[in-house]
Formats: sequence, C-alpha cells, structure tokens
Amino acid sequence: MTISILNNTAASQVAADLTRTNLAHQESLAKLSSGSRIQKFSDDAGGIAVSIKMTSALHRNSACQANVSNAISYLQTQAGGLKMLGNVFTRMSELVVMMRDSTKSSSDLDNYVSEMAELAFEVDKLRNEQFNGIDLFNHGGNPHPLTVQLSEDGAQTLDMAFPDLGTTLMENIISSSNSRSTIDPQGNSGGLTAQAYQNALEAVSTAMAQNGALQSRLGFALDSLMVNHNSAEAANSRIYDLDVAAETTHLSRTSVMLESGAKMLNQANTASQTALKLIQQ
Repeated sequence: MTISILNNTAASQVAADLTRTNLAHQESLAKLSSGSRIQKFSDDAGGIAVSIKMTSALHRNSACQANVSNAISYLQTQAGGLKMLGNVFTRMSELVVMMRDSTKSSSDLDNYVSEMAELAFEVDKLRNEQFNGIDLFNHGGNPHPLTVQLSEDGAQTLDMAFPDLGTTLMENIISSSNSRSTIDPQGNSGGLTAQAYQNALEAVSTAMAQNGALQSRLGFALDSLMVNHNSAEAANSRIYDLDVAAETTHLSRTSVMLESGAKMLNQANTASQTALKLIQQ
C-alpha cells in the first residue's frame, strides 16, 4: 500500500461516507419531527402528486358533508314546523265540530271563534318560518326549491321536493277562521267545513312523509361521504405519513454510523503521521 503525504485517499473516502450518513441522519430527524415521510418532492415525486389531489378531494368531501348536514338540519326544522301545523289543524277541525253544538250560546261561539282566529295567526306564522333566510314551507309554487350536492365531485345531487303549503287552501283557512258571521248549523266556519281542515291536515301529513324520506336519504348520503372520506384519508396516509417505528430504527442506525464514521475519520487522518515517522527515521 502506498504511504502518501499529499493525498489521504482513505480519509477522503471516510469523509464522503460520513457526509452521506450525516445527511441521512438529518433527513430522519426532519421526518420524525414533521411526521411526514416526504420532505421534498424528490423523495416521492409521484406520491406527492397523488397526495395533493387526494388532499383536495378530502377538503371537498368535508365541505360536502357540512352541506348535507345543513340540509338535514333544515329538514329537521321543517319537520318540527310540520308537526306543529298538524297539531293546529287538528285542533281547528275539532273546534269546527264543537261549533255545531246547538246547546252553545252566542258567547260560547265567540270564544271558539277567538281561539280559531289565534290559531289562524299561528298557521300564518308557521307557514312563513325560515331556516337561515330560506323558506321552510312557502316556496312560491316551486316543487324543487333546494338542491343538495351529495358527492365531493358534484356528480350526484338531490333536488328536494316539497309540497307548497302557501296554497289557496291555507290562505282561505287563515282569512276565514276569524269570524263567526258565517257559522251555520251545518258546521261551516268562515265558509270552511271540518273537512277543509282535514284536507289541510292531509297536505301536512304528505309533507311529513316526504320530509322523512328526504331525511332518510340524506342520512345515508352522509354516511357514504364519511366512509369515502375515511378510505381516502387512509390511502393518503399511506402515501404521506411516516412509519415512525421504521424511521426510528433508521435514525438509530445512522446515529451509530455517525459515531463510527467520526472515529474512522480520525483514524484515517493519522495515516499521514506514519509517513512523517518514516521520514524522521
């Protein structure tokens, strides 16, 4: 083996190895501190491209979940209003029948009419209720006033169908339930019979059924969105997230190699001292 003073090839080789080991050690530290196995695009060029698209889809999925949840809240609010309308119409139809009692005095009838008038005001209030500025019942004749996006890519939507409760029947009930001038022995109140209130109750019952069906479908759609979100999140995690156990093992290995390399470099640097000793002799 050539003993040289000008060039210490062994020391140069050890120094190069030590530099590479130090870089690998620093990369392990960076990965463990960030929790990501991709610190720069060159670590996994294809993986980072896929991860960026998946991350975007995950954000859209979360937004879509929020929209569907808001639609469910809208329907739940609407269901509460429908229940109250059903209760009011039931009571109004009951009052119409009670007005047919020939034993009731004029003041008794006035009391019934007073209650009917108050209930009519409540009907008017309920049918004009809103959710965040959106009408719950009075949709101006539009049978599909709201559309809900059911998928993050917008490919699936639901046009929610509602019966319009701002109908002529409702208007007649509201305007004709505050006077007893037209009450007759046949049970008419303001020109409306008990059957008219039953018809209104039937419309409310139909709306309840439609509301329940929509809530059921949106519930399943929300479940599907959550399943898709979890699956995509798991796939993105496999691309981007760090295997901490494996990387910790790698860090331990590079730590040992750094310490060993530093000692070997020190040993290699002493080779030139051999040459000096030969010259001294």
